[in-house]
Amino acid sequence: MSDVVLDGAAKWTLSGPTTVVTPDTETGISVFDRQRTSVLCGSVLLAGGEQPDDLALTGRTLVVAACDPPPLAGRRVVLRGLEHTTGAPAVETATLQSCVVDAGGATMTLTLTADLTRAYSRRGLVVLANVCLATHGETVAQVLGSGDARAGFATFRPRRAPLTHVRATTPDGEQAALVVRVDGVAWTEIAALEDAGPQDRVYALHADEDGAVRIVLGDGVHGARPASGQENVTATYRVGIGAAGAVDAGQLSLLPRRPFGVKAVTNPAPAQDWADAETIEQARTNAPLRVRTLDRAVSVADHEDVARGYAGIGPARADLVWDGRAHRVVLSVLGSEATTPSNDLVAALRAALVAVRDPGTALEVLPGAQTWFGVRVEVAHDPAFERDAVLAAVADALAAGFGAPVRPFATSVSPAAVLVAIRGVPGVAACTMPRLLPVASLPALPEVPVLPPDSAALAVVPALPGRWDVAAVPAAALPAELLALGPGAIEFGEVLL
Repeated sequence: MSDVVLDGAAKWTLSGPTTVVTPDTETGISVFDRQRTSVLCGSVLLAGGEQPDDLALTGRTLVVAACDPPPLAGRRVVLRGLEHTTGAPAVETATLQSCVVDAGGATMTLTLTADLTRAYSRRGLVVLANVCLATHGETVAQVLGSGDARAGFATFRPRRAPLTHVRATTPDGEQAALVVRVDGVAWTEIAALEDAGPQDRVYALHADEDGAVRIVLGDGVHGARPASGQENVTATYRVGIGAAGAVDAGQLSLLPRRPFGVKAVTNPAPAQDWADAETIEQARTNAPLRVRTLDRAVSVADHEDVARGYAGIGPARADLVWDGRAHRVVLSVLGSEATTPSNDLVAALRAALVAVRDPGTALEVLPGAQTWFGVRVEVAHDPAFERDAVLAAVADALAAGFGAPVRPFATSVSPAAVLVAIRGVPGVAACTMPRLLPVASLPALPEVPVLPPDSAALAVVPALPGRWDVAAVPAAALPAELLALGPGAIEFGEVLL
């Protein structure tokens, strides 16, 4: 600019101050429109911002913006971002091994106790450090009743159900979230009163078929009797268990009680490791497990029985593999309803097994591998039935017979087995031989997988047991595979009769 002069103007009933700017050159000025031109003044040279690189974030070291105070070693953090290859949302928990504030104080280097399980994109990755573990259940305080030292085996019932159970270092991996007090003194839960002495302040829990529980105190021989008093037997417990607490990520946003300084809460990751209360059918299956193992793991099958009876564990399989020098027990597990177990649940199960097994044989406890298949079939329906209802019934029958929650490890699937399930559905008049097609990965719900052409159909879809991978560097154990029908992985055609 060669000159700048403050001026004023009054035109078309409008007036106001103006600034007259004289540029140091007239070249090219004529191409600008008077009404659509802006003059930018006072510009300064700005330094370019740092451009995030596109390299995948892996390993156990992260550099983030510094905070005050820096997080301490041992703190649990949550990483939330996008997978580097697929761009899908991903959440992962980790534990800090160390935190070092870098020179200048603008950034700090976080070192985790273990490598990240995924490769993250650096763009949009957030490290949440103000986190805590939470379990499902609503706290209830209740007066159970009045103690009577004259009566033996006094029984009390909590007013609400079902009783919450949380993870514990017990053979079955759980304990009731319940505290019973007599005259303000806490009593201890035990498995059976017959093992208690006359002065032991203990109680036993008995579950009814409807999910309610009974709290039974001793008789003065097997466990102490409660002291006589008015409403001196109280309990603090939690209610709620199973799928009702299996919330999705971000579903929680309200606190029943808000501690001072807490503005908002959320759950960045979905609930894990939940389990429904045991049904009668499950009890018939699981009851012999404790009898067969006697809380010990001696044989390979014992490892599988202990795992299947552990709270939060669903399918389980133990294999004896040879690693080239010695035998190893490879235990593959999944969570309830064949969900992916958390690292904490796998570690807790391993610790429980180590406490009751012979350390002479190496042990590997691994999350099971899930593989998926799809079905393409043409179905002719009975005209007396609605076609949509028949196809929905076929899909339900296939899910009931080949869905992940009901499938065992290392069990293959043949087209004949799928054909039998389809033909057993009322309203199916005829169908072609089903084609079983491999599904590499499942998309996020509610999307359904796209099945490959029939040329990729398999005569039998295999599922491998636990094994030792000598081709890996270094060699490592591989978990057993659980083969299941992918959700929505069914394509129906029509057969004209």
